[in-house]
Amino acid sequence: MTALASWEERVREEANLFNPYFLAIVVRQVARAYETARGEALPWPFPFLCVPLLLHEQSREQLPYNSRTDLVVWLTEHPDIRFLTPGRVRLLRPHVREALLVGVREGILTLGRPALAISHGPTRITQARLDRTVATAGEVVKEATKLGRWLARNGSWQYQLTLWGVTA
Repeated sequence: MTALASWEERVREEANLFNPYFLAIVVRQVARAYETARGEALPWPFPFLCVPLLLHEQSREQLPYNSRTDLVVWLTEHPDIRFLTPGRVRLLRPHVREALLVGVREGILTLGRPALAISHGPTRITQARLDRTVATAGEVVKEATKLGRWLARNGSWQYQLTLWGVTA
């Protein structure tokens, strides 16, 4: 496991790009859409797949528009993304862990076994703060909703992670 540098020691660009508050919001959006579409909480391994897909611009832009798109067909049509994603998942794992901890601490996520639920109570991260984000951040959050719906409609998390080549 790679340990993250303390917040004060991080390179500014890295701290901004992998801001744990922002990543927690992204995970919450995925979890909310997944829960709405499937009727159950988001399996805890999915944030580790979702964050790299959503932060990488070319991957995010190529995600399917329609949540009914079959995962196997899409992965066949996008072998470059399928090939590069497992490495990105490994690299971003510490940042996703940090985001999950922040999300739980801030009251927007609830960790459980075997799933990650969204908190329906008040949070300290408000929509007004989210609305002030730059265009790219807004695009990531918008695509997070679509990705959550897509994951909900493509089988079990074990099956999906196997197709992506990612181990839990």
